[in-house]
Amino acid sequence: MSVKGLVQAERYEELGYRPLIFSDGWQVAVLRLPPGILIPVYERHPKTDEVFVLTEGEATLIVGGKADSPEGLETIRLERNVAYNVLRSVWHAIIGFGKNTVLIVENRDTHLGDFERQPFSEAQRAEAERKLGISFARQQTEIERMKEKLPAEQRAQLEAALRSL
Repeated sequence: MSVKGLVQAERYEELGYRPLIFSDGWQVAVLRLPPGILIPVYERHPKTDEVFVLTEGEATLIVGGKADSPEGLETIRLERNVAYNVLRSVWHAIIGFGKNTVLIVENRDTHLGDFERQPFSEAQRAEAERKLGISFARQQTEIERMKEKLPAEQRAQLEAALRSL
């Protein structure tokens, strides 16, 4: 029996975020993060929950509560193949370590409008550095070093991936 027309299969192996499959009211996306790079911006979705499933590598979910602005910074080290449902209106961010892949299930077109973003405050940046063992200054240097080593096409892909996060 042929499965053509019966099953949709999509693949994404570049860095960044890409919705792959759309269906009635929901979508599945893939997020591949540059290793050890935390974009210091919280986001939340006022109309929907968002499910994260780590399928490869290591990643940490960062949550900042449900207040009008993110408060504090709690971290959850993701386990592979466990579904983590970030509830509606919870501020969150994510950082990957090594080669990593995160599957995201959310309402259809959430990435097009059902989100609010807020940069980390200086206190949240300091707390993230302490809790995650990262340095935003070193991180920026590492991003520039990564770009220098890449051919022009891959450098453009990395820059696009960082903008998409």
